[in-house]
Amino acid sequence: MTPFGFFTSCDVRIDAITMDDAVELLLNGKAVGAVHLCNAYTLSLVSHNSGLASALGRGSLNLPDGKPLIWIARRLGFTHMTRRVYGPELMQRTIEAGQSAGTRHYLYGSTPDVLERLQTHIASTWPDAVLAGAESPPFGEFSGP
Repeated sequence: MTPFGFFTSCDVRIDAITMDDAVELLLNGKAVGAVHLCNAYTLSLVSHNSGLASALGRGSLNLPDGKPLIWIARRLGFTHMTRRVYGPELMQRTIEAGQSAGTRHYLYGSTPDVLERLQTHIASTWPDAVLAGAESPPFGEFSGP
């Protein structure tokens, strides 16, 4: 939970933080545990998958990666929420800002080919970025916690 407040959508806690806040929390080690990027599709899956709902409930951050979540946040009074926390931008900004601090990054997900290309891109774009590792888990049905 963050000091910035939160709201719920589809019974999932969404942290009402901006992109800048998210980058700062990630780099300062204040987001310990799972960080989820939530959009309308993610939340629609919750009604069909209690394991996903449980996993999102245990996340240290559930970030609003969808314009509809920003609309909800603003309607609920979180006027500082003007744009979504877009996953690829969050990754880029965190890697870029983390270079000077020696922040270690771990890539998890996708296929081995995509991870290899991503590692090459990161190394050429941010030469001082530290990659602690990468893992491509098997694809399959989400089995819960």
